[in-house]
Amino acid sequence: MKKLLNESLFERLFRTLPRQNKTMLSIQYRMHEKIMETIAPFYKDGDYELQCGLSNSDELRDHLLESSKITRKDHLLWLDTPNTPSFFEDQVKGGTSRFNEAELTIVQDTLLEIEQATEKAKKDGLMKPDEKKSVGVISFYGEQVKRIDRLIQQEIRPQQLHCRTGSVDKFQGMEMDIIILSFVRNHDNKNGDIGFAKDYRRLNVALSRARELLIIVGSSDMFTIHTKNTSTRNMYKQLLEVVDHQGGLHKIEQI
Repeated sequence: MKKLLNESLFERLFRTLPRQNKTMLSIQYRMHEKIMETIAPFYKDGDYELQCGLSNSDELRDHLLESSKITRKDHLLWLDTPNTPSFFEDQVKGGTSRFNEAELTIVQDTLLEIEQATEKAKKDGLMKPDEKKSVGVISFYGEQVKRIDRLIQQEIRPQQLHCRTGSVDKFQGMEMDIIILSFVRNHDNKNGDIGFAKDYRRLNVALSRARELLIIVGSSDMFTIHTKNTSTRNMYKQLLEVVDHQGGLHKIEQI
C-alpha cells in the first residue's frame, strides 16, 4: 500500500513496460547546463541520461548580474545556513505550516542584491532600460511563501524585477530567469524530519524552474547529515556535491 501511495500511476506504468515500448525525454532546453546537473540524477535510467540542448548555455542563459555574492559565471548557489538555534524553523501557532525567519532575512538580502545588480546591468548597457528579470521565490511551505510575499510587497518593492512567489507544487510547469528556493526545515529534533522536502519529485520540480540562476537557501547539515532517511540524505548529498564542485557553496555564519 505504501508503494502505491509513493508511486504515481504513470511511474508504475513506465516501470512495468518492456524497454522497447518506452523512451524518455533526454534533452532539455530550459536551463543552463550547470543548473541541469542538479536534476540529472533523477533522469538516469539505464541507457537514458539527461542532456542540455542549448548549443551555448553560457551565452543563451547569461543572467548578466554582478554583485558581492553573484558573478556572471555563477548559475548555481547554495547559501548554506548552520544547524544552530538562531537559524532554526518555527511553526505557526495552532497550525502545522512552518517558516524560517533567518531564511526570510537571507531571501530579502538576496532579492535586494539582485535588484541592485539588475539596475547596474542596465546602466552598463547589458540589459534594456525597460527590461525586468523574472524571479520566482519558492518554498515547500505555504507559511514561508506567505511571509516572502509580504516582504516583497511591503519591504522590498522591487522596481527592476518581476517577482512571483508560490509553493513548489504550484510552480510545477513554470519557469523564471532566477529561482530562490527556501528549504525552511532546520531543527535539532532527533527524528530528522524534513517533511515535504524528502519527496524526490518535489525536489526535482524545485530545482528545475530556473533558466539562468538557481539560489538555494537552507542548512546543508540538516539535509545531508541529520535527515533520518538514508536515501533522502544521499539525494541531498549528491545535490551538495554538485553545488560545491561548481564553487557555489556560500557559508552563512550570521545574519
